[in-house]
Amino acid sequence: VPVGQQMVTKLASAQQKTQINLPAGRYNLTGKKTHSRRCVTLPKIYISFCPESGLISGDGYKKRNKGKSILEFPERYIVVDIETTGLDPGYNEIIEICAIKIMNGKIAEKFVSLVKPNEEIDEFVTNLTGISNEMLADAPQPKKVLPSFKKFIGNEILIAHNAHFDINFLYDYTESYLAETLNNDFICTMRLARRIFPDFNNHKLITICRNLNIEIPTHRATSDAMAAWKVYENCKTQISQTVGVERFLQDIKKSRTLRASDIKPNTITFDTQHPVYGKTFVFTGTLTKMTRKDAMQLVVDLGGSCSNGVTKNTNYLVMGVQDYSRFADGEKSNKTKKAEKLMLQDYDILILSENNFYDLVLDEDF
Repeated sequence: VPVGQQMVTKLASAQQKTQINLPAGRYNLTGKKTHSRRCVTLPKIYISFCPESGLISGDGYKKRNKGKSILEFPERYIVVDIETTGLDPGYNEIIEICAIKIMNGKIAEKFVSLVKPNEEIDEFVTNLTGISNEMLADAPQPKKVLPSFKKFIGNEILIAHNAHFDINFLYDYTESYLAETLNNDFICTMRLARRIFPDFNNHKLITICRNLNIEIPTHRATSDAMAAWKVYENCKTQISQTVGVERFLQDIKKSRTLRASDIKPNTITFDTQHPVYGKTFVFTGTLTKMTRKDAMQLVVDLGGSCSNGVTKNTNYLVMGVQDYSRFADGEKSNKTKKAEKLMLQDYDILILSENNFYDLVLDEDF
């Protein structure tokens, strides 16, 4: 057990319900603090023993008090990337940090440093990153690097690819070595790319770079941070050239809580001869002339209904401009593929562009 056999023995010998508070740090099986990466790093955890039941239990790890994961497009931000000895902040160590300050689309300043680990890195890490034990021999200790890094980033918004990975490592290091927290809000380029480029095979940094003709990152902190920056700016450009940043952010905010079943008609009188009456609509992509909620409201007020997913009961799949432009170029979303499959099986379903939708529901040009 990571809290140590001695501690468990102490708890088990207690005659009443007992709790031990452990501060953050690395512990081995005897409960002794250590810096070995083979031992577990524990945030503050509460271990309790109940003599009535004979059970030893933990109340759980303290939740990281980190900043919020946001979707915004600031003009000033800092792109961060780290290289580590593995995937788990509890077992592995940071060996390189890069932070690039961006102002109005241009690099203003960089922070780059190797970080000396407590143990030698293995051959796999060296082959992956190009960082060797020789390079790390004279690297500064975390206690020296982290204050400079914290000063560099200040309270700025951070951007990273698969941001939770980097932020969790940096948070735990800041807490462990500086007894401070890392509270900066952050933007994840992987999360952003999933929304803007849903048809990529996957959303690893290297895959996105290949699809967008961005220089391939090399698993060094500076290279990966530069790639993440270019992915972010490419996402921003893509949105600006299609639906616009403001509409994109509005639709994300509304889509978090919008369910098709929540849209109710504002009337009880319908024209049963209207082509929308009795038909089921599904929307995909971002509309340019009205919000998705308003479009759904228009449908139900004409006696139609809306659904979140394509099924055998769907009559119309309405594609926002971004999805329709990809459709025209031969790229197809999962909703589109499902709709086409149903069409081939002779189900009553049609795919409409946004303008086709307006022609269908309105008597005059929108």
